[in-house]
Parts: sequence; structure tokens; C-alpha cells
Amino acid sequence: EPEPEPEPEPEVKPPEQKKSWGGCCKCFLKPAEASRMVVHTMQTIADGKTKEDVEAAHEQMASKAAAAGFTSWSAAWDADGTTAVVTEVFDSPDMYFAFMDELDFETVSASIKFEAPKLLCTEEQAAEMSDLVKNFAMETFTVATAVSVPSDWDEAPKMIVCALQSIADGKTKADVDAAHEHVASKAKAAGFTNWSAAWDADGTTALVIEIFEEPEMYTQFVGGLDMAMVTGSIKSDDAKLVSTAEEAAEMGELIASFGMKPYTLTCYGFAA
Repeated sequence: EPEPEPEPEPEVKPPEQKKSWGGCCKCFLKPAEASRMVVHTMQTIADGKTKEDVEAAHEQMASKAAAAGFTSWSAAWDADGTTAVVTEVFDSPDMYFAFMDELDFETVSASIKFEAPKLLCTEEQAAEMSDLVKNFAMETFTVATAVSVPSDWDEAPKMIVCALQSIADGKTKADVDAAHEHVASKAKAAGFTNWSAAWDADGTTALVIEIFEEPEMYTQFVGGLDMAMVTGSIKSDDAKLVSTAEEAAEMGELIASFGMKPYTLTCYGFAA
């Protein structure tokens, strides 16, 4: 009787290598009410480089952000063309790791000086991002209030307002949180892509990010606010408007009313 053939040895696969920035998932979900993550960075031109070098780096970053599934990636310059504000909006740490892994970071960092990066996210997301937070000296702001709607990339760049806020004299953090809940509900009613407020570690400064499609949407949003409640509880500082020049012109008096500094969009990524 023939000897039974020995069973083949099980194939031993090497352990899967984790991505260099810590992520490996390529399947990204966009739940309607999930708080989106935001990295907000001021950038200047590196020594020996030009604005054109920075814009070339921005084009690369925007394309990689689109490939990673970001909600939005945009770069906008101040009137002097010396400082850019970059706003990156995405749904998970893994999405950011995928973005970072595809970047030619040597070229990017040779052209751009990164100043004051701020990360808006939950405590759990910050823990997952801890290596990046350390490497880029990011200041983390923990989300307290947020609303968002499902949004895919399109060819129309989104408008963004970023502001730092503190607690008005005689008020408390609870008063500001209540005002934020009110403002978030009006942003949702106006159809904003995203509205979120997050606090620094001391609970004294909030970072607010507002993302919307057009000036009319912002006008509708402001018209629904109880401004006495909002301005009575919140001191707003360092507000920036990211938009096209035409959109900024349409915003007109709102820019002056809220003390916004306009930054003109030069680079925006969208899905092909």
C-alpha cells in the first residue's frame, strides 16, 4: 500500500510591515455625525526657496490628500504672499498616515517652514497620532462640539473660517460650550460641511473651524445666531477666512464685522 503523501508545510508569511507613520487601513468611512479631524498650519517660505517652490509642494500635498480620501485640503496666501494658511480635513488617523506615507516629505520640508501646527481631534485620535504630534510639535485641541455632513470632494473649493476663541470676562467655559452648541446647530441648519470647536489642554482657548460652500451660506448662518449670547460669552481672536478673492468680496461687511483676515486660495485638492 503506497505511503500517504506528507501534508505540505504551511506557508510562513513575514509579518505585515506597519506603515512608517503608523497607519495601514485604506478603507475609509465618512459617517455623517463623526467629528472630523483638522490640521491647521501657518506656513512660510523656507530660506533660499520661492513662493513658486512652496506652491509646487502644495500641489503635491493636495494630490496626496485627495488620494487618501480627505474631505478637504487647501492652501491660501495672505495679501503679501509671504504666509500661507493650510487646512487639512480628514476622518481618521489612518487617513492621515496614508497621506504622509505617500508624500515626498524631503521636498516638502525643504520648501516650507511649518509654524504653529494645530490638531483638532478627540483624545483617542490624538493618542493614535502621538508620534506625529511629537515630530511636528503640534498643539492639540480636543473636540467638544461638532456637526458635520457627508461630503465628497468636488471641484469647487470650500470656504473655511478658522478662529481662536477665549472666555469672555465674567463668563465660564460652560457658557462658551453652550454658545458653541447654539452656533453648531445654526451651522448645521445652514448646511455647513463641518463646524467644530475644540479646547486646548488648559481649557482656556478654543479652536473653531467652520467649513461651508458659499458666502450666502455664511450669511444665512450668521442671520440665525443669537449674537448677544455668542458675543457675550466668547472673545474671538485671530480669525482667518480662506476663500477665493471673489468670495471674499461677496463676504464684504462680514469680514470687517468679525475681524477676519482674508487668505486667498491658490491650491485645492479634489478627487479626479
